Amino acid sequence: MQNCLVRVFLPRSALKIALPGRGRRGLVAVLVAIGLLAAAGCGSSESDEPLIAPSDEEALAEDAQNADPGPSGGDSPEAPLEADAVDEVVPDGELATVEFVPDGDTIELDDGRRVRLLQIDSPEGGEDQECYSEASRDTLRLLADEGSEILLVADPLLEQEDRFGRLLRYAYADETNVNVELVERGAATVWFVNGDEGIFADDLLSAATVANEAARGLWGACPDTPFDPTHGADTGPP
Repeated sequence: MQNCLVRVFLPRSALKIALPGRGRRGLVAVLVAIGLLAAAGCGSSESDEPLIAPSDEEALAEDAQNADPGPSGGDSPEAPLEADAVDEVVPDGELATVEFVPDGDTIELDDGRRVRLLQIDSPEGGEDQECYSEASRDTLRLLADEGSEILLVADPLLEQEDRFGRLLRYAYADETNVNVELVERGAATVWFVNGDEGIFADDLLSAATVANEAARGLWGACPDTPFDPTHGADTGPP
């Protein structure tokens, strides 16, 4: 005859069952009844799992409240991005105020200094006026209007001043690189003086190539302009 081991688990809440007028005898009767029910199913069960599982709802509820929720998978919203984790869009530089824009690649500041925009060249104005020079100047005035504040950024790979004492800088209006924007609009071309390429050389070349192929600005207005990054703009007479 096969032996049968009966394991009875009685939840704590059973101790709180009210049995009026019976006391301990009533509780013993309950235990005996449970044991008989468990023994009745012994012969057909080969599982070692308990026949009567704990069901103390109060204990379960308490455990659920105290449990660590842990990760909730993809249903939980992502934590907000910390401000210092966002990459800077504009590099460090010096704030300055625009006083006057005489041509398409020069900015005069309110403190008397003059800025020559790096790595680009626009058509000449004045007595030797070239094709598209006025339109180029007007485009720069739109991007860096007189009285507006700009950010001047030096290039660690290039000279800081030219032989005329002008600052050699990239200019930012808000988050726009003015040098690159002028080339992209066809208001200036790329000029790597002595073949020296700065930190935005790839951006400038890409912008110039797109503008040239699309015949934007000077490329459309002055169709004989050569595309040569090692030389300044040569748009010819107006």
